[in-house]
Amino acid sequence: MGVGNYTEDDVRECSRAFTDWTISTVLPRNYYSRYDWIFEYQPEDHDEGEKTFLGHTGNFNGEDIIDIICQQPATAEFIARHLYNFFIADEPQVLAWSVTPPNDPEAVKLLAKTFTEPNYDIRSVLRVLFLSDFFKSARFTQIKSPAEVVVGTLRLVGQD
Repeated sequence: MGVGNYTEDDVRECSRAFTDWTISTVLPRNYYSRYDWIFEYQPEDHDEGEKTFLGHTGNFNGEDIIDIICQQPATAEFIARHLYNFFIADEPQVLAWSVTPPNDPEAVKLLAKTFTEPNYDIRSVLRVLFLSDFFKSARFTQIKSPAEVVVGTLRLVGQD
């Protein structure tokens, strides 16, 4: 969502909504001596009190908070600008976004609109992005560092 679109109280109420979630290990360990991790819901730890988050009030859990965040117009624009910045062209850093417009405002609007229309589906956004003319015209403008190439290759072959 970006700085300025939420308050400190929103952060506190959000953390209360996520009190019932934890991270657990999954056995057996993989061959690199790492444990795989999963998110685990523990209803006995849920804060049952009423919470007010971004103007909405209720007995929210973590999934409710995510839904509320996705409904915010600032979230769609924030995600769209990040995707544009990563795949298309370098933009000013996030802290400057409040005073600096995007390089291609129409592209960012298209990506943000695509995010909100099919019920906040990031796959639809990526499909529109990768099939767009602005993506095709940005070919070879975003060159990966050697570390990004190695990490991407390892992920591609399933070695997280």
